[in-house]
This record gives sequence, structure tokens and C-alpha cells, in this order.
Amino acid sequence: PGVYFFVGQNEQIVYIGKATNLKDRVRSYFSNDLLITRGSHILTMVTLAKEVKFQETRSVLEALLLE
Repeated sequence: PGVYFFVGQNEQIVYIGKATNLKDRVRSYFSNDLLITRGSHILTMVTLAKEVKFQETRSVLEALLLE
């Protein structure tokens, strides 16, 4: 589990999310059908992001608090 950060221009955080499986969750943002499955606002967020950072946690509760 952990928290992931979509980081844009000038290290500005575009989005913060939590996940029980960071790899699967972040990978879901880069699928070919993102516009259909998630919508235009998520596509815009991914487009604005220059980098994805993450921080692993020991539990889902810890990830929730960190988020």
C-alpha cells in the first residue's frame, strides 16, 4: 500500500491518490482506454503530469492518513 503523486510543472502536485497496490493503480492511468474508462478530467491530469512519485506505507490506514 502507499500514496502516489502526479507531479506537474515546477514540482507542483497535480493529484495525490492512495492505493493498496501502487504498481497496479498507477499503471491503470496509462491504459489505452483511459478516456473511455476514466473520463476527460483524468486524461487531462495525466497529460499535465511530468512525473509520478510514490511513497510506500506499512498499511492502507497509514496511506489514508498520508493522503
